[in-house]
Amino acid sequence: MKQWTPNSSWTLDEWMRETRALREALTILGAPLARCLPGEPLDCGRSVWEHYATYAGMLKGVAHIKAECNLGDGPGMDLAERAYTDQLAAHRH
Repeated sequence: MKQWTPNSSWTLDEWMRETRALREALTILGAPLARCLPGEPLDCGRSVWEHYATYAGMLKGVAHIKAECNLGDGPGMDLAERAYTDQLAAHRH
């Protein structure tokens, strides 16, 4: 995975900014993470892209579980699912 680079025109600085934003969102939602991006005090050796992919997946999971636990089955969860689908559609074109 270390040789993998995603299909994006972002600069490394943009990747770092976006990855930190995902990490901050996870922290706010109760899933704090170590400051281990490349160049940070606890640098773990993984690339910024690996961190971004991991954090994006974690954020998706945390959001889904929070919705399930707090909304339960029914109209609230239905609305959350529709909002999610609408967001995907809006960002894909």
